Amino acid sequence: MNLASKNEFGKIEVNGKLRIQIDVYPKVDAEKQKVGEAQSEPNVNPHLPPPEGRLTFSLNPCTMINQLVGPNFRRAGTAIIVMVLCIALCVALAPMLISDLMSAAILGIFGL
Repeated sequence: MNLASKNEFGKIEVNGKLRIQIDVYPKVDAEKQKVGEAQSEPNVNPHLPPPEGRLTFSLNPCTMINQLVGPNFRRAGTAIIVMVLCIALCVALAPMLISDLMSAAILGIFGL
């Protein structure tokens, strides 16, 4: 079964396909072959693999950020944080460097 919809130009586009299987068993056969709810055991007929790509809750902020933000954004965010820290370090050290240069210039002028 194809799932279709019209786009903004009125053209019909296929959005996906749906495949359904319904098995009807006699009650006696169903009781012989027990299956679990969803993915609980016994996980057969058909075997359902564990879901992929779901978020896992963690109190570690780094783990949560890695799950919520893509790698490109993480890289850009890290670069911005490093640049801000470098600029803050330069601003914090600027008065000390300027005073050292001024004192060296004064001592050079007066020959002390």
